[in-house]
Amino acid sequence: MRYLVLLCLLVFISPTLAQNSLPSLLFDANCQRACFLKIEPSRTSEVQLIDILERNSISYVRDEISPSHIYFYSFQYTHPLLSQKTQAVDVWVRDGIVYSIRLVLNNYTLNDLISDYSIPSYMGDSADGQTLVYNQWCKS
Repeated sequence: MRYLVLLCLLVFISPTLAQNSLPSLLFDANCQRACFLKIEPSRTSEVQLIDILERNSISYVRDEISPSHIYFYSFQYTHPLLSQKTQAVDVWVRDGIVYSIRLVLNNYTLNDLISDYSIPSYMGDSADGQTLVYNQWCKS
């Protein structure tokens, strides 16, 4: 499995053919940067996150990473690009603000990602796969 950090979006991908567009999944006209369900890293508050999840009738689990007071909300979301085998989405919150979104993708390759978003600012190996960082996604 590959790990991809899309600046503030962390994406896990499996090596299969793309059938849908990741940019369409991560785009909303109301967001200034890439976002998911109108949840935008460094802009969406924890209160807004909970409201978005509840308005969309999404069941979630909230966990804390102690003692850092970082929280993450895990949930399943049905979309052809997202894995249906695990909690496909984690939204990370620090100091009351969303700072990262992790998606577990299915049917999306590393080549598809580079085709859709160009060459990342950073590429490296992690314990479980590869990390790609797109610096332009988190600038204010």
